[in-house]
Amino acid sequence: MTPYGRAEVSWRRAGEVLSVDVVVPTGTVARVRLPGRAAVEVGPGPHSFECPFRAPADDPGVLDATR
Repeated sequence: MTPYGRAEVSWRRAGEVLSVDVVVPTGTVARVRLPGRAAVEVGPGPHSFECPFRAPADDPGVLDATR
């Protein structure tokens, strides 16, 4: 929650596409920057974005901090 209302962001990845949904509170703007893309400024309301992204099989390994 912000002083202007709820700000939201969610993302999902399907294959080699990254999808990002944002909701910007009334009276504000947000800067959205996706991998490999220039930042864009968006006004209040819901916005959806997509960009190419590596396949899940190409993700770097996860480090195990318990070792």
